[in-house]
Amino acid sequence: MWRCRRATPAGRLEWQITVRDDGQRLFYGALPTLIQWGAVHPVDSLAASGISLRSLHLTHPRADDLATALTAIGLVEMNVLAGAPNLVAVLDTPRGPVTIESKGL
Repeated sequence: MWRCRRATPAGRLEWQITVRDDGQRLFYGALPTLIQWGAVHPVDSLAASGISLRSLHLTHPRADDLATALTAIGLVEMNVLAGAPNLVAVLDTPRGPVTIESKGL
């Protein structure tokens, strides 16, 4: 766990982040890096974007292991299917839905 901080026009940001000492990301990067924000959260000073997450789909060759790890960090409703590493997010935007795909994480 790393402790970080920096000054911004909105105030001093402080956070803790889960990054391994060797920088390796687990499950080909499919397991999220966790951030715990301090008293000031960066989203508090952002204007509304009109963008929201509609859906998130994940496939991984070790789907059961990844699903267990995601549940352990509180992502209990994340459905992981067996397959090549891939993450697909569908966003609702002011111009309609937009799909973003990792094609291999």
